[in-house]
Amino acid sequence: MALTACTSAGSDTAATGTVNVAQAIENPTELTTSLIGSKIRFVPLETTDSSLIGEGYKLGVTGDRAIISNFSGNANVLVFDLNTGKYLNTVGTLGNGPHDYAQPFYLIDHTTGYLFFPSGYGKGYVVYNTDGNYVTTALPQLNYRQAMSLGITDSTLVCFVGKDGGIESRELRMMSYNYDGEPVDSFKVFPGQEQGYFPGSFDGYTKYTTFKVPFANSDQPITQIANQGKKYIVGDLYLTSCGTEDHFRETLCDTIYRLTSHGIEPALIFDMGKNSISISERNRRPITSSDLILTTVTESPDKAVFGVSKGWVGDDDHTVHIGIYDRTTGKTVMGKAGEGIRDDLGGFMPFEPIITNTNGDFIAIITPEEIEEWIAENPDAPRPDWVSTMKPDDNPILVIVSK
Repeated sequence: MALTACTSAGSDTAATGTVNVAQAIENPTELTTSLIGSKIRFVPLETTDSSLIGEGYKLGVTGDRAIISNFSGNANVLVFDLNTGKYLNTVGTLGNGPHDYAQPFYLIDHTTGYLFFPSGYGKGYVVYNTDGNYVTTALPQLNYRQAMSLGITDSTLVCFVGKDGGIESRELRMMSYNYDGEPVDSFKVFPGQEQGYFPGSFDGYTKYTTFKVPFANSDQPITQIANQGKKYIVGDLYLTSCGTEDHFRETLCDTIYRLTSHGIEPALIFDMGKNSISISERNRRPITSSDLILTTVTESPDKAVFGVSKGWVGDDDHTVHIGIYDRTTGKTVMGKAGEGIRDDLGGFMPFEPIITNTNGDFIAIITPEEIEEWIAENPDAPRPDWVSTMKPDDNPILVIVSK
């Protein structure tokens, strides 16, 4: 399957949604949680000696389970009840045994709820259910480093298997496999296209800077490298979910793609108008103060919440905006990130969603430290009852907005 370059205004979007950023950003309005759903609830994750969440973690959700991957300290995977926050169990073990995982990164099969981890044994992906039981090893004959899975769809793993055309090429070779490791299809995406310039190596002192805008807990960071007086934007792939689908996007690309077992399809297009910067221009021309850059996207089958920077996120004169897109009506509304998404459903902190579940709920995660800082700045604001018993070293709290 061959795809054209990142789509912008004027493209054929009959099978996709189009988010009119260029128009909405010129007409900012107040954003509220009621534009996303009708109910909000807070779920403190239980804090026990067995369920401590470290400073470096990633949140995942499947069914009625919240899954936390701990990257710092004792790396592990914790499972909590999404409704009550009760700690339930751990999943697997970090190690090099046949049922161990090499790292606590996982993909979710949203149909079964199974978790797929790169095998500590080096071959394939070890599969667990959320009760912590080993199920099987998928792709058992393949080195996961040679077939890096990007998503799961139709009971197949869609894997990145190679790159053609050098460091500046956007072309990717991909294959889909069933769980036994039998090939289903092979295809190339973005054939013959460029993804901008990036040095093959760096000499001397090199500084890495990560930007998470507009949401501090986003797992879609933008990375900049500074070396020898020059700055370079790193090209990353961001893997996300929408309902039961796995999606992805690239740094400086205004299109979200849907993974299938036979290729990829545009799923959502952000129309930046005349202020669009293409992926092929990355590190080839300076980003101006009027360029619009997509920074984060969280999708459900009904809505999308996204961030846009006007100007480069590392420049002092940039401004950050939040948007909400309604897939049903096609309407896009945007507001200034400094004002956030006001919680008009519960009256508490601004809402910063970073993930959705298959029910279409939008979910944020906040720490006791963030809550205490907000209360200090807003001493007269109403507070949920659980805040009075919260301790500084408690686990984070999930904030869930549902239909």
